[in-house]
Parts: sequence; C-alpha cells; structure tokens
Amino acid sequence: MPSVAVNRSPVRRGCVGPLLALASLCASVAAVEIGFRLLAGPLGIDPKRLSETRDLISHQRASFFEPKPYYGWSLARGLGGDVNYGFGGEPWQLARKPGVLRIACIGGSTTAGGNPRGYYGSFPYFLREILKQQLGREIEVMNCGISGWTSAEMLCAWFLLIQDFRPDLVIIHEAVNDVEPRVVPGFRPDYAHWRSPWRVPPSSPLLRRLVEHSDFAAWTMSHTPLPTLNTATVLPHPGEYTFRDGHLPRETIEPLRRNLTTIGTSEEGLGGTVLLATLPPKPKLPGEHGLGSWRAGIAEHNQLFRDLAAERAWMLADLEKLSALPSEVVASHYIDLVHVDPEVNLWKARQIAEVLARNWKPLLEQLTPQAR
Repeated sequence: MPSVAVNRSPVRRGCVGPLLALASLCASVAAVEIGFRLLAGPLGIDPKRLSETRDLISHQRASFFEPKPYYGWSLARGLGGDVNYGFGGEPWQLARKPGVLRIACIGGSTTAGGNPRGYYGSFPYFLREILKQQLGREIEVMNCGISGWTSAEMLCAWFLLIQDFRPDLVIIHEAVNDVEPRVVPGFRPDYAHWRSPWRVPPSSPLLRRLVEHSDFAAWTMSHTPLPTLNTATVLPHPGEYTFRDGHLPRETIEPLRRNLTTIGTSEEGLGGTVLLATLPPKPKLPGEHGLGSWRAGIAEHNQLFRDLAAERAWMLADLEKLSALPSEVVASHYIDLVHVDPEVNLWKARQIAEVLARNWKPLLEQLTPQAR
C-alpha cells in the first residue's frame, strides 16, 4: 500500500506553544490561589477584610457606606444597615403602633455609635433600653445617625425621609462635622465649597471579576489605597484654613443655625418636640497639639445649641459637662476627640433620659410613679 503523507500544518504547530503557555499560566494561577486559601488561616488573613475589599470594589462603596440620592450616603446594604433605609439597628416600620412613643435621633457618627459595637454601643440604643425599663412597655428610638453627616445632610434626610415616620421627639446631637466646612477657604452656606457628590470611580470589569472570585486578588487589593468616606465626599481644598486667633469666621455659623432651626420648627409643626444635646469632646491633656479649630468649633456649636434651646423653648441635654472625674480618667474612655466607648454613650443616654423624665410631657404621662 502506498504511504500517505501527513500534512503537518505550520499554523497548527504554531498554536501549540501559546496554548501550552496559557495552560501553564492558568495552572500557576490556580496553584497560587489554592495555596493562598490553604495558608490564609495559619497566616492570620482576616476573611472579613477580604469581604470588605470585595464590597468596596464591586459596588463603588467607601468604607461601610454607599451613595444615597439627595443626602449623600448611608450605610451600605448588607453591612449592618437596615436594607430599607440605610440606617443602623432594627428595621424601621413606617406605620405607628398605637400608644408607642417614637423618638428619632439625628446626627453623625457620635449618634450612629462611633465605637466597635456600632449601633449596640450607641446612645440611642441605650436610651431605648433605659426608657423601656422605666416605662415597662415598648418604646421606639430610631438611630438616624450617619458617620460624616453635617447638618446639611441631616436637613435633607429629615424632609425626604425621617419626618414621614412622624416621631414624637427629635434629638439632635451633632457639633463636630460642621466645623471643617467653616474653616475651609471660599465658604458657601450650602457647603458646596467643601462637600462633593459621591466620587468613587468604577473598577474595570476584569478587576471586579478577579476580586469577586479570587481570595488572593482580594487580599492583594486590600493593601492598596481604597476609597474612604473622606475621599469620596470631600473636595481637595488647597490654601490656608480660615481659623484665626482661636475663632472660626463668625458668619459661617449661620447655616448651622438655619439647618437646626428648620428641622426643629418642622418637627414642632408636625406636633412633636425637640431636644438638643451638646457634644462632650475629649478633655484637653498636656502636650496636645493641632486640634485648636476643632475644639473652638465644637465649643461654638455647643453654645449655639444652648442658645437655640433657650430661644425656642426646646429641651437641652448639656452633655458637654461630662463629669466631675479627673481628665485622665474621662479621657481613657475616648477613642479620639469626640468618639467614645459604650460606657460613655450609656452615660449620655442616662443624662438624656433624666431630661426627658423631667420635661417631656408624653413620657411623663406614661411613666410609673416609681420611675419619675
């Protein structure tokens, strides 16, 4: 039989090399991924960190937050916030329960929690537990605090969402986040010289796919600079701050006054009551440097709270007068200038509960004689 010549195509022979290289690359990547997953535990790799990195890259989030129309941002869904409204704690129900008092606590991180226990280390949570024990019945305390919110975000959230829950009482506790826009050059009363719309650029589809399916890729990205709440919402502001001689520009406090007054008068128009709570900063200790504008601003805002409470006949919980303990003892309960551990937030709740037990008529009518 005559032999048949086999035509070995040069094109086919040329494909073998690249295919082998691709197969080798895939095998190497798989080996790295399998090895990383096997060693992640012994190496102390935190799976929570990998999960947070995936959320940040896949959903354009910053820290634990995601963009929210009209009032900036709220807690990211699936990361501890109520899936319906983006706030911490138990889910809210729009419909009122007959006979159950409802309180809305509005503010920034010092209301949201400001410590590792989050909502369960916040003063609204402790306030609910205290009042529930005093009343011997249910009471609703909504934690409407979001880290980084100024009175501008609070104002928008009030009119677009919170007021619809018709709270019997609104507690406002925010005296620090309005400081920075007051000292950034080019002041505007809507804070547009300082605040920006949400700025987290989307990641490429390839990067998202890698991070979603590869622990090694997620771990690698967790070591690169990722968006923070500050980078996502604050404009760069070159130039000198306008903090001079221990004072913030006097006219820059008016937007805060306007925003607080607007929320409070709206709540009164709905038949509710207002309580303002001042903010206790960390006691100043020897050797402190660099917090002059923040301390001055907090002091001015606390005084504004006192003035408004007197002018509008609103209740006041003057929490700035923290305690008679030595500064070193009080300071040990602070995480930074304004954030405190759950113990101090429990103290805040007790002070507020005492003010309410003396002055809030709807509560007084439900309190037992022993609890008054």
